[in-house]
Amino acid sequence: MNKNIAIFNVKGMTCSACVNAIIKQVGKCDGVEDVKVSLMTETCHTIYDPNMSNPEELQDTIEDCGFDVSIISDSKYHEVSQEKLVVSGRLKLLSISALN
Repeated sequence: MNKNIAIFNVKGMTCSACVNAIIKQVGKCDGVEDVKVSLMTETCHTIYDPNMSNPEELQDTIEDCGFDVSIISDSKYHEVSQEKLVVSGRLKLLSISALN
C-alpha cells in the first residue's frame, strides 16, 4: 500500500477527550491507517493512503471536531521495522557508553 504521513498543528485541545475525539473521527476517514494526537505538542500525525484521502480532507475532519488546524507537512511514509529500531537503539547506547 502506498502511504503518506500528514502532520497537523491542532489548536484548542484542552483535555484527553479532545484528543480522543480527533482520533475517533480521523480514524473513520477512508484510507487512514493510524492516528496519533499529542495534547502537549498540539499535533496530529496521520498515516493514510493518498489514493483514498488527502491532507485537506483530514484537516476538514479535525476542524469539524471544533479545532483550528493547519497542515505542517505531508510526505511519503517510510516504514522502519522494529528490528531496525532496536538495533539502532543498541548502537546508540553502545556509542554513548563508549564516550563515557
